[in-house]
Amino acid sequence: MEYVQQAIARYDRDGLESMTNFYNSTAAFEGQFYLFAMDANDIYFVHPLFPRLIGTDIKNVVGSDGFELGKAIAAATEEGVWVEYLWPHPVTLQEAPKVTFAIRHDGRIFASGYYPVADDPAAATMAYVQAAIDRYERDGLEATVAYYNSRESFDGASFLFLIDGNDLYLVNPLIPQRIGTDVKLVRARGLDGMVYNFGEQIAGVTDEGGWFSNLRPSAQGSGSATHVWAIQHDGLIFGSAYFDDE
Repeated sequence: MEYVQQAIARYDRDGLESMTNFYNSTAAFEGQFYLFAMDANDIYFVHPLFPRLIGTDIKNVVGSDGFELGKAIAAATEEGVWVEYLWPHPVTLQEAPKVTFAIRHDGRIFASGYYPVADDPAAATMAYVQAAIDRYERDGLEATVAYYNSRESFDGASFLFLIDGNDLYLVNPLIPQRIGTDVKLVRARGLDGMVYNFGEQIAGVTDEGGWFSNLRPSAQGSGSATHVWAIQHDGLIFGSAYFDDE
């Protein structure tokens, strides 16, 4: 609600064109939050995640489960409405449950939403990695690599990375160009703002596992972090992460 109200305040202060230009850019992202907005005829004029929607009628948007989410959002009043539906997550672009707040202001609709996470995201992340280890034990390396390099393996914002005994990526469905490269080359900005060799830390993980945190890429907005759980098993490193907007 606060994110949406900030957009409305910018619209009232700077005008429609300035607000539209800002919120159609990645500079407007704050973690998972981005604005989408429709005019008085319910036509998108802001959508930085899927700009192809700009110029289309939100009332025509129907979820993969058949829910007419566009009509539900178009029913927004000056008091605002909450709508729950399935929508691609901005990290993985795979469908995940989303909760959106939409409100009409000056005839236009301003909206944003969040993706609910597990009550204990750390435990959920560790369980996701353990499920991958169990699959490896059951089906073998080749089948595990094939499954987790597919987008079918995504669970909301969760995806697996898998590193072999030579510290080379075998699995990274989000950044497939990393497959075959050395994890020790990966650098990241720490929560303290300093850049450090994040990959070397992951490569040094033991069979007891460990947590490693870094800031999210600036294109996704400031003030959000990635928390990675990695563990060595049978000479391989299995890992996943959860994302924190605080």
